[in-house]
Amino acid sequence: MEANFKNALNLLVSNRISLLEVSIKLKEMKTAGVEQDEVIEYLNSVRNSSGKNENVDNWVLEVLDIVTGYCNIKYKVW
Repeated sequence: MEANFKNALNLLVSNRISLLEVSIKLKEMKTAGVEQDEVIEYLNSVRNSSGKNENVDNWVLEVLDIVTGYCNIKYKVW
């Protein structure tokens, strides 16, 4: 499961899909048993390894906002 959710998160970040689609994918992960803390930890590791790529960093921060609930209620997952 862990590799699957990490691969899915990598696709979310690299493909820059809409925030609604991000929310839907995160809800699927939650339903599959992925914990919020796991997602936060992994996304932070992606940020730290992005090599100061501002585009990646900004997009990961957008996804983290959804993961942590700092978003519009329609995107809220956890």
